[in-house]
Amino acid sequence: MVNTQTSPKPDVWLKAGYWMVLANVLFFACAVYFFQYGVQKNIFWDENYHVTSAQRYLEGIAHFEAHPPLGKMLIALGEQLSGANAGLDKHVLTLDKYIKGEDLPAGFQFTGMRLLPTLFGVLSCLVFYWLALQLLRQPLYAMLASGIFIFENAYIVHFRAVHLDSFQIFFTLLFIALFVRVWLAQRALRTLEFCVLGVLFGLAVMVKVNALVLGVVFVLLVFYQLPVRGDIVGWCRYCVGGALSSVAGFVLVVVATFSVSLWLTPVLPDAATPLYEKDRPWMSETYVRYLRGERAFGPQVVGQAVLDYVRFMNQDHRGVVKYDPDSPDEAGSPFWMWPFQYKNINYRWDSNNGLTRYVQLAGNHWLWLTGVLSLVASVAVIVWQRWSGMLLEGRERQLYRLLEMLVLLYWLTFALHGYLSAQRVMYLYHYFLGLLFSFVIFLVLLAWFIERWQPDYRWLLTGLGLWLGVAISCFVHVSPLTYALPLSEAQCQRLNTFHQTVKCVR
Repeated sequence: MVNTQTSPKPDVWLKAGYWMVLANVLFFACAVYFFQYGVQKNIFWDENYHVTSAQRYLEGIAHFEAHPPLGKMLIALGEQLSGANAGLDKHVLTLDKYIKGEDLPAGFQFTGMRLLPTLFGVLSCLVFYWLALQLLRQPLYAMLASGIFIFENAYIVHFRAVHLDSFQIFFTLLFIALFVRVWLAQRALRTLEFCVLGVLFGLAVMVKVNALVLGVVFVLLVFYQLPVRGDIVGWCRYCVGGALSSVAGFVLVVVATFSVSLWLTPVLPDAATPLYEKDRPWMSETYVRYLRGERAFGPQVVGQAVLDYVRFMNQDHRGVVKYDPDSPDEAGSPFWMWPFQYKNINYRWDSNNGLTRYVQLAGNHWLWLTGVLSLVASVAVIVWQRWSGMLLEGRERQLYRLLEMLVLLYWLTFALHGYLSAQRVMYLYHYFLGLLFSFVIFLVLLAWFIERWQPDYRWLLTGLGLWLGVAISCFVHVSPLTYALPLSEAQCQRLNTFHQTVKCVR
């Protein structure tokens, strides 16, 4: 007989309040993101670019970048708040878009510029738990299931550096969580909710433009809320009102982001610097006159500067080399192999006394496998449901439709990066959005399973506990590469037992 109880009984050992569970999530999030924080004192991967951008914001020097300004401004804010390099002359960082580690000023510390990316990683864990709680409706279920995000090694190693992705993932998660909250309430979105979604959408795009794929959610929302009969006029009003509100929120963020960026950087680069040579050709006369103090700050200046910035991003994107599968030093990878963690990236290694420390973009094998299997199972559920035509009602119907939307969003994200891969080299971390969607699909599939089959809570807790135990074991297995712990060659080779994770230094 199937147990119809979906929530635990109030047994003493299960009396875990919302705040206690939230405290546990916060504890583990802080533990995995701040462990060994500050130990890595060397620059690696895209930090060579982002530390220079952040410093230009701190010194007010105008510039263009390959990505929109928001992430760089947040990195600069972390440096300013921390005071890690107070009193240190860092002007050398502003001269060009790239700096080598040996050219950094003596005594430079990364703890300030790495602060906000790391903190946003922790906050993303809390938002993921909130999303899981809405879907699973039980704190213990949500806490256990949140392990799929908290113990993901690839996120941790990348988010703890001077990189942009933790900001984008945070805003994307907030977008999904708010949408799911309204969707499961089985009501139409209100005008303010459309606007807030537009704002969150804009914030994610202002970090990295590949978040534009989230715009598909608005289109799918309209499609899934087509009127069955009658009230076409009301539906059209709803669509127009929602579109105007979401676009208004999006445009507000874009304008505000670029306005703040221009306000923070009113100084034209020194003509004797490489930065000037690279950016000046893309600066319009309107923008240059503002930087020279010949024109007041205003809408026309902002609009022209945004166009200049977009033109620069477009040419910069086209200037990136293409993927070369025959090169032994190629760190990029084909997009169709990303779900299988092909071509983990070695960000840095340092050897001393027969031991080597690696900073490696290596994911949690168990969690990536969970994501892939969740996607496969979801496609199977969708095919079965569409073929059987079984009537779904209430929450189960909403969960199923949400599953369809997320699977489509995942494949569209995959297609977008496939298109980009045809133009330039792409790396494993470009799969981070797709990986996030696969994790959310896992939550929705689990929620649908609970709603449909109503398993005994003891069996479900046991299953989730065992799953999480494997996830933590795999996290610990990969963690020396996440936290740059010293490894002998033999210890390093053991990390390749199940998957070619790292190229060990002899």
